[in-house]
Amino acid sequence: MNDPAKLADFGAALTTSNAAELQEVLGTLDIVSRIEKTLLLLKKELELSKLQAEISKNVEDKMSANQRRYVPYPLPVASYP
Repeated sequence: MNDPAKLADFGAALTTSNAAELQEVLGTLDIVSRIEKTLLLLKKELELSKLQAEISKNVEDKMSANQRRYVPYPLPVASYP
């Protein structure tokens, strides 16, 4: 992609930002400012993604710990003839 404005628009479109934030990027004519605003949106998206992954891991760890507490031994596996 050789057009920095299109690259900035594409980067902004990859985020889950609200319409006002996206419109702010699109309304910025200065290309450096436009790219900087897009970069901020992408950084925000990255932080949200990291936080979601951390929360998912914590929930999974707690669920595993609870399962071990309630099922302290392996369950038998049924065999079929």
